[in-house]
Amino acid sequence: MAEDANKRLFLALLPDDATRKALVASQGLVAPHLAKPKPTTPGNLHVTLAFLGACDELQEAAAARALEKTAAACRPFDLALGGLGCFDKRHGGSIVWRGVDGDTDALHALHDALVDALADEGFELESSPYIPHITLFRGSRPAADTPLTETLYDLGEQLEGNAAVWHINAASLMWSHRPAETDLLTYDEIAHTELMGHEERLTELELRPRTLFIDADACPVTREAIDCARKAHLPVVIAGNTTQNLERHIRPDDPRRAEDAWNGFWVDTLDVSIGSDSADFAIVEQLARGDVVVTQDIGLASIVLGRGASAIGVRGHVYRRETIDSALLIRHEEKKVRRAGGRTGGPAKFTGKDRRRFTRNLMRLLRKED
Repeated sequence: MAEDANKRLFLALLPDDATRKALVASQGLVAPHLAKPKPTTPGNLHVTLAFLGACDELQEAAAARALEKTAAACRPFDLALGGLGCFDKRHGGSIVWRGVDGDTDALHALHDALVDALADEGFELESSPYIPHITLFRGSRPAADTPLTETLYDLGEQLEGNAAVWHINAASLMWSHRPAETDLLTYDEIAHTELMGHEERLTELELRPRTLFIDADACPVTREAIDCARKAHLPVVIAGNTTQNLERHIRPDDPRRAEDAWNGFWVDTLDVSIGSDSADFAIVEQLARGDVVVTQDIGLASIVLGRGASAIGVRGHVYRRETIDSALLIRHEEKKVRRAGGRTGGPAKFTGKDRRRFTRNLMRLLRKED
């Protein structure tokens, strides 16, 4: 297929009429505070789920299949518009956006499932953190000396209440192009798929007991985590590759099956193939809302939070949705430095204080009702 016949594609959520009107009103509020504002046209407003870039006909069909597969497994959910923010693009000016509130856990779960489906179809996407937003302006600079971030924060307070409930029941495959007759950037919907996830499956998962999952890869607190589960009367699943001898962490008298459990506690192992992400994938497949995961992997922690579960690091740090994206971005930048031959600081020595903090914070998570 000729190169110029390729289409620039992305997957997105399109706002309903009420949400679109609220976004246009947001642009009207922000525009006077920008020098030469370049607004997104109302018809182009959207939340990006994944950017695919230039695609041929086969890739377009593959993207549509990934969208259908994901939509069949994901349930509808509600969002609302959030605050204002910007991405600093330096000499190109900033991108000014409005964020989203509401059931953002479901949104992140939709994004994660879509990325997995696209990977199955052969797409290689950038691993940068997913920060859902709607772009209001591009190439923006403040009209006054006040930093743009401060102006947007103040304006955001005025937008409270300017956020109708946005019911998300479909996702779209979009084509970004410039029609010859107008030469204006246009986003056309070329596929539209309803979210068809069944509540029955969610209910079935929620009926099983809350479970503690341990990512045993280089985990120094596996025994402590199991002890906490004994005290909280919750089942445990230890996930690791076949070389790790996971059985060494388990007492001979620990019940190994749900039917043999006492006070709700029992422990099982999940042996996976050798590979950097094998344990992560195995945990995610079994994860349900309300579960707790012990992991040092920020990427896994992000997925866990997106599924409505909790995650805690081996030093006792409880991961939070409001800060996980920043942590992912830092990790991404550190990887770029290392790939370029640079050095980044390693972790501090693990101490008894870390172990005690972990035990204390994990007990709080396990005893907290979801």
